[in-house]
Amino acid sequence: MILAAPAEQALLRVLRLPTTDPAELHSMAELQLDKFSPFPAEHMLTSVETLAQHDQTSRVLIAAAQREMLDALGAPWLQAGCLPDSVDVDLLGWWHHLGARGCGAAPDGEVLLLLLLRAAGVDLIAVQAGQPVLFRSFGSAADAANGLSGADLLEEINYTLITLEAEGGAAQPHFSVWCAADAPPELAEALRKLPGEPAEFHELKELPPLSEGLARRAAQPAGRQINLAPPGWAVARRQRRIQRRITLLATLLAGVWLLGLGVLIVGNLIQRQRMAGLKATLARLEKPADRVREQLERVQTLEQYTDHSRSVLEALREISQCLPAGVSIGRTIPWQCAARPRPPK
Repeated sequence: MILAAPAEQALLRVLRLPTTDPAELHSMAELQLDKFSPFPAEHMLTSVETLAQHDQTSRVLIAAAQREMLDALGAPWLQAGCLPDSVDVDLLGWWHHLGARGCGAAPDGEVLLLLLLRAAGVDLIAVQAGQPVLFRSFGSAADAANGLSGADLLEEINYTLITLEAEGGAAQPHFSVWCAADAPPELAEALRKLPGEPAEFHELKELPPLSEGLARRAAQPAGRQINLAPPGWAVARRQRRIQRRITLLATLLAGVWLLGLGVLIVGNLIQRQRMAGLKATLARLEKPADRVREQLERVQTLEQYTDHSRSVLEALREISQCLPAGVSIGRTIPWQCAARPRPPK
């Protein structure tokens, strides 16, 4: 997610610096910040974007904003739990659209001044040889009493022209004004009195939305665009990602545990139902089984009585068959006890 800081709350400065390593370029930009920033460097966040690079020098854009302002800008998103990945400046998003339309193309040595006129504020982009050389915001124009008046706007534009002449020499300015639907009529009328050739007026709605310009800038390789997001935001995002992963893992484990518990409970209920069914079946089969057991006992009793294989006669028959020849079993005469005669007296 990309958050756009208002241009009037950011410092934008285009400088020429020696072509060097990006890390060293950022250090040089922080040193240059002390020259044009009205706030202490420890209260500011700085970012660098390379606009054009040559063998010896590079044209870079230095952007700076107060930490307090950025924290206030990201406070609602912090409460919502979705901190932005980067913080850009809205004026740079508009420049992406204007540059893509070829609005920066001007004859060599001439300066094209692009003015964005909106109720929220008036911004200026000075372009030379197709590259921006100055970004400036003139402040809010929403309230005529406290905001920017037409005379003030013309005075600020003249001061900007003097600054450009001091830095790059005299050049013929050309003006291109892009008005929003809510642009104050007083300021639009004042811009028709600009020096030089009459300004070209366009409607801002001809350009794509600002969000598209910011998204296309963010699609560039990492490190190639402004990013004023405080380092603490990245730490907070990592912490939130870790918390979400832990929460997701805990939820997953709880779901698996509940699923296993549910399987055990359902399995136990099924086993109980099976056991109850088996008990009912056993109860139905017990009486027929008892009757069958009684019948079996009777059959066994009858077989015992009718079985002669263990009778005395059968045993005597088998013994007789096993006796050797000439031997027979005689009849046993029972022994009778006779009374002993008494001796005579």
